[in-house]
Amino acid sequence: MPYIKEWHHRYAAAGLAIVGIHAPEFEFAKSVERVLQAAQQFQLPYAVALDNGFQTWNQFANRAWPAKYLIDQHGYIRAFHHGEGEYQAFERLIQQLLNEIEPAQTFPAPMLPVRAQDEPGAACYRPTPELYLGYGRGELGNREGNPPDQAVDYPDPPEEHLPDTVYLQGAWLNGKEYIESVSDQPAMIHLDYRAAEVNLVLNAVAEKPLMVQLWLDGKSLPESDFGADVAQVEGASVIMVDTARMVRLIHHSEFETHRLTLSVSQAGLRVYAFTFVGCVAA
Repeated sequence: MPYIKEWHHRYAAAGLAIVGIHAPEFEFAKSVERVLQAAQQFQLPYAVALDNGFQTWNQFANRAWPAKYLIDQHGYIRAFHHGEGEYQAFERLIQQLLNEIEPAQTFPAPMLPVRAQDEPGAACYRPTPELYLGYGRGELGNREGNPPDQAVDYPDPPEEHLPDTVYLQGAWLNGKEYIESVSDQPAMIHLDYRAAEVNLVLNAVAEKPLMVQLWLDGKSLPESDFGADVAQVEGASVIMVDTARMVRLIHHSEFETHRLTLSVSQAGLRVYAFTFVGCVAA
């Protein structure tokens, strides 16, 4: 979003019209009110369209969040890019198409990278793939599996885990899009991952915010590896969950392999999907 917002400020007067397409991955993200709140929170200065039925997504044969499409003055798609990265190259293409409208226009140099992993020479590795928790797209490592719409009290998983596989412990309800904690006894998630960053989509359907504790390789998460949403409370690394959103759990300086454990001791935590970043600064 920092790049898109700056492109709007730089080039709207020169003829660039940005339209954000919100294609929701989960049911809660179809809410018009939630999208309006997010647009205001992130101060988005451009139009945002809701694609709840994925009509636009399918017409473009799109396959990724995020994706960028550059359409010229005649309606032809001149460039597209799936995923993060290539921001400076894309901005140069924007300038090229605007010069086709008015050749005399001059533009500044493309904006500098916002994040270290966007810098030239950043190393990108293949991280753990996106992992879904609901039975609709997810698959657990537990032998009990994830029976649809059933609550299961999962026993301690085996010590040896398959990589890139989620294991549950404690009482969880298996929903189509999520798993939900259903007890005030500890309910845990275990995952052996490989990545530079780990994110998680969560929601809380309890009356008060829920606290989730994190461990890395059986120990409290080191502060040097805290994601932006992690805090230290009485020596424990925790996140507080009070609404549906993506939470930034882990931020390593290198591409690393670890076992992540999360624990909640309250009912009402819904866990949707893990996502991972594989790029690190040069």
